[in-house]
Amino acid sequence: TIPAGQTTGTTTVTAVQDALDEVNETVILDITGVTNGLENGTQQQTITITDDDDPPSVLLSINTVNIAEAAGVGTVTATLSAVSGQTVTVTLAASGTATGAGTDYTLASSTITIPAGQTTGTTTVTAVQDVLDEVDETVILDISGVANGTENGTQQVTFNITDDDNPPAVNLSISPTSIAEAAGTSTVTATLSAISSQTVTVTLTASGTATGGGTDYTLASSTITIPTGQTTGTTTVTAVQDVLVEGNDETVILDITGVTNGTENGMQQQTITITDDDTIPDVTLSVSPSSIAEAAGVSTVTATLSAVSGQAVTVAISSTQG
Repeated sequence: TIPAGQTTGTTTVTAVQDALDEVNETVILDITGVTNGLENGTQQQTITITDDDDPPSVLLSINTVNIAEAAGVGTVTATLSAVSGQTVTVTLAASGTATGAGTDYTLASSTITIPAGQTTGTTTVTAVQDVLDEVDETVILDISGVANGTENGTQQVTFNITDDDNPPAVNLSISPTSIAEAAGTSTVTATLSAISSQTVTVTLTASGTATGGGTDYTLASSTITIPTGQTTGTTTVTAVQDVLVEGNDETVILDITGVTNGTENGMQQQTITITDDDTIPDVTLSVSPSSIAEAAGVSTVTATLSAVSGQAVTVAISSTQG
């Protein structure tokens, strides 16, 4: 109201304090009518109310620590410290030992949206079943950014995906089963019943009639290592040549005494035969002295082999009277 005889009149706009973080707001005033006067063109004035509320901070939480590999689901919740007048978007970054993108798990969304007027938003992590025996894997979620809010310190949550696959079983095989004494070689193979995501180590023990350690044979390694993602590993048995007539072929018997990250499939045992190739030695007789006195003279009769033998050699002697 502008009284008669005056040129101005006033009213006031007073802002009202609230606790909502919000963009600056406007009050737009237009003239809708004038009594006893005319509007000078289109009259409009804008007042901006500048927001003074701090943006809310965000806390992350999860509903469980462990989720089953068989499609177990974990929920990630982002919670605001206060209601906001703006939509808050929380961006997540995933790390850990598990592989995402549907290999070990799927993340429903890498962003959590909290609508204006609400305090929470969620996303989910769903485990993906596989047939690999593996250690429990982790999904670690961090906040990498917040739109219209702040991270409350460093927020990080971790899910454990608990593995439910049986460790693979190990079978032993050899090729060939018989090797020549002259540096013949047989390959010993350990084969898994399924691929594993862990390194499998098979420990062997050798027995049999042959002597190891380079005497009758050498075992390249008493352990067979099967790397992650593979199904077989090998070691070798190599025969050592000698000049002894053993008489019988010798054996190398291999047993599994332990398996790391796997199991023995029943009792695994393989036998390698080392075939002897040495010629039987010749025997030569000699006497010393060749003449002895009738009065209890003694002559020594000696049987001499052409080569050392691995067997006891018995020489039968007969005598005739001359």
